[in-house]
Amino acid sequence: MDESFSSVFPELGFDFTENRIITDRFLAIMYQLIGLRKIKTKKQFAESVGLASSNIYRMEIENTMNVPLYAIRMAYERYNINLEYIFTGKGKMFNE
Repeated sequence: MDESFSSVFPELGFDFTENRIITDRFLAIMYQLIGLRKIKTKKQFAESVGLASSNIYRMEIENTMNVPLYAIRMAYERYNINLEYIFTGKGKMFNE
């Protein structure tokens, strides 16, 4: 799926490309959700954001995949993640 950042997050008004740092922050959010007991497993998280559990493995262990924008969008809608955190590293992981 080839989507531009602005087509997935039009409310932010700028374009952005996926990269490894964003993927690492996405995985950190997953670990935090497990720690907070909002989710029980990596598989549960993957399915809740439209990914196969094998995609988490590819992001986490193999480093052969970056997080797709649609998964970030779904995590934003489902878990109220802070987009500023995921894209810039600033702020808290979650919106209050």
